[in-house]
Amino acid sequence: MAAPKSSIAGVDRDPASLPAMLRMLAAFVLVRAVLALVVYVINGSAGFIHDDTASYVDSAQSLLRGSFFRNGAPELFRTPGYPVALMPVVLFPHFQILAVLENIGLSTLCAWLIYRIVWDLFPNSKAAVTSVFLYCFEPISLAYSAKIVTEPLFCAQLLAFVFLTTRFFRKPGYGLLLATALIAASTAYTRPIAIFLGLWQVPTFLLLPRMLPVRQRLARAIVFPVIFSVALLPWVIRNQTVAGYSGFSGAGDYNLYFYNAAAVRARLEHKTFAEFADATQYLQTHPEQQTWTEAQRFMFQRKTGERILLDHPWTYLLIHLKGCAVVLLDPGIMEVKVFHLLPERTGLFDNSQNRGLAHAALSILRAYPAAGVTLMALEAWLWIYYLLAAKGLRRLPLEVAFFLISLIVYFVVIAGGPAAMARYRMPIMPLLCVPASLSVMGWRHRTTNIRTDFQAAD
Repeated sequence: MAAPKSSIAGVDRDPASLPAMLRMLAAFVLVRAVLALVVYVINGSAGFIHDDTASYVDSAQSLLRGSFFRNGAPELFRTPGYPVALMPVVLFPHFQILAVLENIGLSTLCAWLIYRIVWDLFPNSKAAVTSVFLYCFEPISLAYSAKIVTEPLFCAQLLAFVFLTTRFFRKPGYGLLLATALIAASTAYTRPIAIFLGLWQVPTFLLLPRMLPVRQRLARAIVFPVIFSVALLPWVIRNQTVAGYSGFSGAGDYNLYFYNAAAVRARLEHKTFAEFADATQYLQTHPEQQTWTEAQRFMFQRKTGERILLDHPWTYLLIHLKGCAVVLLDPGIMEVKVFHLLPERTGLFDNSQNRGLAHAALSILRAYPAAGVTLMALEAWLWIYYLLAAKGLRRLPLEVAFFLISLIVYFVVIAGGPAAMARYRMPIMPLLCVPASLSVMGWRHRTTNIRTDFQAAD
């Protein structure tokens, strides 16, 4: 019997698939609600709070007052994407529970988008439901659905970008390209790490879809980053107007100075990473900046950090590559703290910069064996996802496989460095669930047949 054809159009809707999708999404919500309840029982509403939560809540409350200020000055560190999403919930006194419910809703939207991506590629296949199942029990995504952080919103935006792009490969019109570029730009407003995504995707649109002549692909490869950049321009203009800051977000400058450059300086001067990464001592080290504006400090940190990295590129490259490995392989050392398997302050971050990650992690795990067993199980579960995804990639249309790999590489590279952690792997995991679902279902499509059908589609 002939294998079903792959599709991007999503027109072959099997009515029998709707109940299965709804059951899977209901189970998805239930799993996350149970986790949130467990976190609440163990820690109260404080269990939903992350180190970054307060700054986002302050920014959301400022937006409700008609401005975007924090501590009496224009907010330059945070971008408005997540604070806008928090605006409805911070109106209430006990907003933490409502914010987590919002996160669960956003995570469910992610699950639905994964379902639609796989269904559009392989209609009438159970792989779509399987992809939601895999995402449902992915530990990092599950953990951060119960934390008031940007990741659930960011992943929903990213998956919307993937959904639109896979459809663009099928019908590469400029209207769809416009929508794709705008949703991609919206991810940067939530998490500025996506600010280079427009340029990163130029090779994708230059090479794909292959059905188009080279001249048309070149035009689209130019239009996409232009639209992406224009969509970011209003926030750059805002920062320049209200604070004289020539940048999109001060978070990048801060990280460049206090993490990336600090790690290089510690390595060169044979000192501890903490000596250079302590932001609380910054004004004591630079007393002349006490009268500077925040914008002036950020620009100083940017220039200083860039100079240090450019002067010692090979030293930093090694540090950055180790961080990339952490993003890919950390099973979730910070995340198990919510269950009190590790103390709140382990010293792992600073020690990993001074003694190496492996030595620092082993010393922690020897002291906390329950955490060690949990983390080994999480590491094994992570590798199952990697192996399933690697096997399933060859069953995807070439265009989609290339696109997903380009996004995975982007987020691994951009999240590398001394500040790397398992949390930064969260955008990668829903992308892996797409090919992994094909492996679980034992999909028997011949790759050549899939690619031919994909290319020939209108």
